Amino acid sequence: MSLAKKIVATIACLTLCVSSFAFAGNGNKVDLNSKADWMMDNVKPTTFVGIKENPYTRSASSGWIKTQTHYTDVDGASGPVAGMETQARWMCENLDVVDWSTVKFNGYLYSGSAVLNSHDDEAIMAPNNIRMIYQIDVVDITGSYAITHLYNLHGNGTYDLRIED
Repeated sequence: MSLAKKIVATIACLTLCVSSFAFAGNGNKVDLNSKADWMMDNVKPTTFVGIKENPYTRSASSGWIKTQTHYTDVDGASGPVAGMETQARWMCENLDVVDWSTVKFNGYLYSGSAVLNSHDDEAIMAPNNIRMIYQIDVVDITGSYAITHLYNLHGNGTYDLRIED
């Protein structure tokens, strides 16, 4: 085996080893909810008005509502490493959130040597407030990175978004 092939094989093995250590415990829902709690206290939200799926419903806060699709990229030491897109939807009745779901949750790798792990969770904060959190963890030869989107879907048809990368 040539020296170049040995170097490439060694780098690939090290990347996989590092990624398995970096992802240990990250899929745990308790860790993700702790991250959401931290973000609620430390990351300023941006408030948006939801997009009504049926614009002919009478009330601004009734029927299915969806968020915009939100994209975030993370840069590593050598340029863009990964990106994430998310979109959620929820149904309101009488200012309460009665149903919700994920429309899009995709992670994209821009680096051929990177490894990606994705996880999400949700929590009922109050009858009129649902919290949904999405995160991807990325490890490549330059380091480990995370992108997190935290949504608070409100019964009045608005939502808050906090992003950390």
